[in-house]
Amino acid sequence: MKSLKQFIRDECANYFSELNTIKDYCCMEKFPNNKCVYFTDVENPQCYYFEECVLPLDKDLEIVYYTQQEKGALSKDEVQTLINSQKIQIICARCGKVFYTNYNRQQYCELCANIIRREKNRERVQKHRKGIM
Repeated sequence: MKSLKQFIRDECANYFSELNTIKDYCCMEKFPNNKCVYFTDVENPQCYYFEECVLPLDKDLEIVYYTQQEKGALSKDEVQTLINSQKIQIICARCGKVFYTNYNRQQYCELCANIIRREKNRERVQKHRKGIM
């Protein structure tokens, strides 16, 4: 998961890394020097444009962001538990391992999905080669 600042750098349309010698410039902010509030030392910064338009692009980050606004800082384990609580828990059809996904059609964990894909690919190529020769 991306950090909040990296997400702002990548996705926010109002953020510029540097403009007119102002580092971390934001068009929407009337903060001193038009500096983005997330790159200042302000406690509990809030930008309504970011919260309404940019944050919904990453659902996991959005959940963590609003939880941290309410409860304060979270540990990595708490963040992972919070993200997984919003996902679907599925048992892998091949190995039986429990994994989390956003999609209810996924049958295999990431490791087994790669193995199954390779097996099906191999079978398809063998079938194709028999038809040609």
